[in-house]
Amino acid sequence: MESQKSQEPTASNLHKRIGAIHPMQLQAWRRMKPYERLNIAFQAYQFALETVRLRERKRAGGLSQAEFDWRVTRRIQGDQRLGGEV
Repeated sequence: MESQKSQEPTASNLHKRIGAIHPMQLQAWRRMKPYERLNIAFQAYQFALETVRLRERKRAGGLSQAEFDWRVTRRIQGDQRLGGEV
């Protein structure tokens, strides 16, 4: 089992996962106002949350609402220890 420390995001790990950022992307982000960048981040989070909900519902449709909610929370947070027993 991988230790929690090795799962923590680092600049090096994130760079390996997402690859190089094109200079034009950087320019576009720099031209945006902070609230515009934040709005994009919120939209990305909502998309990820809905994707996890749909996948978890498909994988384990017979769960109670409480267990389903904890499964989604664990996936989003990346920590399978969250929630304990429901």
